[in-house]
Amino acid sequence: MSIKGSPYAWFRRSIEAGRGLDAWAAAHELESLSLVDALALCLVLLDEDAVRYDRAAVRWVGRLASDARGLDLVGLALVTDALAALRGPDPGPALAALAVVLERRGERDARELLEAWLRRRR
Repeated sequence: MSIKGSPYAWFRRSIEAGRGLDAWAAAHELESLSLVDALALCLVLLDEDAVRYDRAAVRWVGRLASDARGLDLVGLALVTDALAALRGPDPGPALAALAVVLERRGERDARELLEAWLRRRR
């Protein structure tokens, strides 16, 4: 184990501190991330690194689409549009749309994550 602790602990600390590049590095040391953790990575990168945000968001949408549980083409388009709209001046509606889609899939922790991100941003 490194001085930073387990890669997942390092990932979580980086997410909570808003350190996108550290979270990105920690994520690459992990075998996998939950869908909600991967979204947390996207959100922390959004404020720090637009190129990595795009890469992470595209990968996240791909994971969501490959599972397709509770998701149709309209829902996938909504998610993609919402991730793009997070860059706008009012990300609230985009976050609400993401929360609805994720809750329909059974991702209960998603709304809390999205609301916490919005609070930190304001």
